[in-house]
Amino acid sequence: MPPAEGSFKVGIDGGYVRNWFDKKHKFEVIVGKSIRSCDVGEEEDKTPSLKRFGFVQTLDTKSKRRLYEVLHSQDFQMNQTITFLSDGDDTLRQLQLAMSPKALHILDWHHVTMQLTV
Repeated sequence: MPPAEGSFKVGIDGGYVRNWFDKKHKFEVIVGKSIRSCDVGEEEDKTPSLKRFGFVQTLDTKSKRRLYEVLHSQDFQMNQTITFLSDGDDTLRQLQLAMSPKALHILDWHHVTMQLTV
């Protein structure tokens, strides 16, 4: 089966947020943006589809499903190419691999620089 038209680029990152009332507790928030771009040959006036998403990784039991639903709402098909841009965190990497094991994974320049200069 040939790949479906259009490609997806997903930028994803995580961070810790401290509980406002109990300062000793924190939770991990994952946020990102998904862009479905049009391939050459698709309708010229078609604009790229852009969606933002976010969830609390430590509390959400269906984080993989949430990311899938965002992509699916943009007509993502399992045979489409997808590129992930992230900081290489293990939690994010596992989420990306679960979504598309053959995806292209790109480490953002800031974290590449940190690896080279430290």
